[in-house]
Amino acid sequence: MGWPLASFVTQPVDENFVCNLCIGVIDNAVLGCPQGHAFCASCPRSNECPTCQTDTSTWQPAPCAPLNNMIKNLKVTCGKREGDDACPWIGTLNERTSGAHDAQCDFVIVSCGH
Repeated sequence: MGWPLASFVTQPVDENFVCNLCIGVIDNAVLGCPQGHAFCASCPRSNECPTCQTDTSTWQPAPCAPLNNMIKNLKVTCGKREGDDACPWIGTLNERTSGAHDAQCDFVIVSCGH
């Protein structure tokens, strides 16, 4: 399943980065049909591409590294809390998923030692 559109700083998100199956920003892009349409690797697919209706019953999805790299460089918010009480951090999706920000974020939920 893809990343929530609201997490991204630039709105609207480029439609080429949106999975037509889950309607989120593509997570772990794979080429899902012979026409080159990409989707999240984890999204369930049928035997027909939802973008162009091409038969995909014999198509084997393949990773799409260039698209993954472009998506990882999109700017996102921290995503922890919302409204006036939200973390102000903005960085790349790659920085958010690496855990680097979480190590210093004041909004990370921690367990109590007591």
